[in-house]
Amino acid sequence: MSRVMIPDWEYKERVKKAAKLAGEKGLDIFLVNSNEADYANARYFSGFWPLFERAGVAITPEGEAALIVGPESVIFASDVSRIERIFTSLDYRESADPSYPEAKTSTYKDIFNALGVKGENIKIGIGSFLDTNAVSVKKQNCWKSFICSGYT
Repeated sequence: MSRVMIPDWEYKERVKKAAKLAGEKGLDIFLVNSNEADYANARYFSGFWPLFERAGVAITPEGEAALIVGPESVIFASDVSRIERIFTSLDYRESADPSYPEAKTSTYKDIFNALGVKGENIKIGIGSFLDTNAVSVKKQNCWKSFICSGYT
């Protein structure tokens, strides 16, 4: 029995549309996050459904995109994500807050730099305030200042 699946081109189109909107709003990057109870944001852009840890998608106005997951989700994410660039971040680990000393993880600054977003003052559009807050971005001390704008 065959399964009905969203085609890969549809995910690419979704990222492309979000990138265009990010550019129109003057954003340097657009960030959405999800968890197992409210998974729609990450799944909409990547096809990855967070089941245990959190997940996020970062999109630049140029259409570069990355999926962000916790250390225990990277293998599953690599298997199902329609976004090729996948980063592991301790901020996306499960709520028991394990240390994962062996894991190679990235900060938002690392991820955004890999997508071509550099600088000390960037404008971040947040599309999921229930799963993202300025404190989680600011606590990484990645930038001297940043502007968070909410877009839904």
